[in-house]
Amino acid sequence: MRRIGVTGRRVRVAVLVVAVALLPSLPAAAMPLRAAPTLLGETSTYDDTAVDAVDAASVDHHDEANLAVRGDGSMPEWMSPVEMYETTAVFGDRGAHWTTRHTGLDFKAPRGTPVYAVHNGTVVKLAWHKAYGRMVILEVSPGVTIWYCHLSKVTIAVGPVKVGQQLGRIGSTGNAFGPHLHLEVRVNDRPTDPQVYLFGGHPGVPGAVPTWLPPKAIITVANLPRLKNLG
Repeated sequence: MRRIGVTGRRVRVAVLVVAVALLPSLPAAAMPLRAAPTLLGETSTYDDTAVDAVDAASVDHHDEANLAVRGDGSMPEWMSPVEMYETTAVFGDRGAHWTTRHTGLDFKAPRGTPVYAVHNGTVVKLAWHKAYGRMVILEVSPGVTIWYCHLSKVTIAVGPVKVGQQLGRIGSTGNAFGPHLHLEVRVNDRPTDPQVYLFGGHPGVPGAVPTWLPPKAIITVANLPRLKNLG
């Protein structure tokens, strides 16, 4: 390894000190989420077994209870669905464990970790799907729904909720081999990028529906079976 001279070391240390001092002033929403490398993918199967073996240094670690725009100051207008997590799959990823591409954003955290409403809205359905497992469907604006999937337990009933209200707990129900929250943001049942919706420059504005999706939604809020066992 090349050695750094004394002068060079001092300059680098000074730059590092300044950078560290500035970090707390950066808004959480400005911190980008990165995909874990390889083995991450798509829609009809959700398997994060391989992710467990990924070097932790290659995956984002977060402590982001409050994100983006604040409302009256008592609570943020937007929140991350999980406070402490690793990002293990992002929208559009491909991989051997999925049939085409990944249609959501995966938040890896220990089983039982609480998941929260990212915005004021209405829980319109508690559902079950063989791939998604236990689900909470939160409508945040007309036609825009957020799907919380693979939950070990549902802790909410159908009806209005406030930002930050607990909806359930992370699990691995459905087709998942490891606890994580698979979160989808759908516009009229068509998946869009959750990272744009939650962490983009204008939280709450959905991204475009990608052209790689099937021309018609196959799984919809209406055809999801209702959940019979809350966990």
